Amino acid sequence: MSKILSSCIEFEEQRKICVAKESGKKYELVNQSNYIIRKVKVDNCLTGIMGEKRCDYLMNTNNEHFKRVYFIELKGGKLLDACEQIFETIVLLKEEFPGFRMEARIVGGKDVPNMKSDPKYKILAREISDKLDSHRGIPSDIMDGLAPIDQYKRAVGGQDK
Repeated sequence: MSKILSSCIEFEEQRKICVAKESGKKYELVNQSNYIIRKVKVDNCLTGIMGEKRCDYLMNTNNEHFKRVYFIELKGGKLLDACEQIFETIVLLKEEFPGFRMEARIVGGKDVPNMKSDPKYKILAREISDKLDSHRGIPSDIMDGLAPIDQYKRAVGGQDK
């Protein structure tokens, strides 16, 4: 049984720009390939234990050649809490998205100094980097010494082919 209730799905259609906004924060997914995108309200909507930490939204494609899910947290501050919320959501929902590449998107009001050294960030980076098996072995001397999340950004951004 899916943990994503039909009442949580805001849309599932082709849109050029898919928007998630809340409390003055906004994330836009530009859909240049015109895939069908599903937008789901996650926080306070999914089945499971109420009160657990969750990200605000997710958006996913289910094209046979492009399976991606974006976990989105819109934050005014406390960006490290956003890492924890996205991590908890991924743990809850990863079985819903077999074979999908998982990506995290945090929209915040300000940067957090030394964020990459915080344990919450490292846990999220490790969870996402575990999904990188299809990109492992990409040759690049630049990858050596990079944090897992930075390796991920290079690999999926096409910087290393």
